Amino acid sequence: MAKNNNKKERDYLEPDEAVKIIEDNDDTPPIKVPKNDDRASKEAQLLGSTKEAIALRRAEIRGQIKLEKNRHQMQIAMVKMKQTGRERAKIHFSTYTGIYLTLLVGLFLYATQTLNSDALAVVASIISVVIINLSAIMKSVVEADEPKDPTLILGELLELQLQQDNEEKKTQAHN
Repeated sequence: MAKNNNKKERDYLEPDEAVKIIEDNDDTPPIKVPKNDDRASKEAQLLGSTKEAIALRRAEIRGQIKLEKNRHQMQIAMVKMKQTGRERAKIHFSTYTGIYLTLLVGLFLYATQTLNSDALAVVASIISVVIINLSAIMKSVVEADEPKDPTLILGELLELQLQQDNEEKKTQAHN
């Protein structure tokens, strides 16, 4: 294809140079840019084409998006890292207990079809014990009290101490 000769030939800056000029507000750019222009105008004049300005802005926005995404992933990782064993057990049991119980009931139903009566009694008792223990574990994990926030504990201790001090003052005033 032939070049379009109607366009003026321009000397373009490399994108890295243009970014440096835009971010260094103290340096004088090689192209005259009015002092009152904003960053977008500077970019458009320095880069020489809208396409390059859009590409530069797109790369900048993608970088910001990646930075935010990484920051959020780090926060999620920190929350997971700070979880106690009890919290992890609660999450695991609340997610998978239904599957475990369904699997055990399915195994029991399969055993009723394939095993003789003596073996079926043994299998039924074992599966019953496992189901009862699994249910008890689930109940103890879900219903157990969570430790209170240290600030709430300190607040309660402070209130208790103030009540005791008031009672002591009253008893001293009566004596």
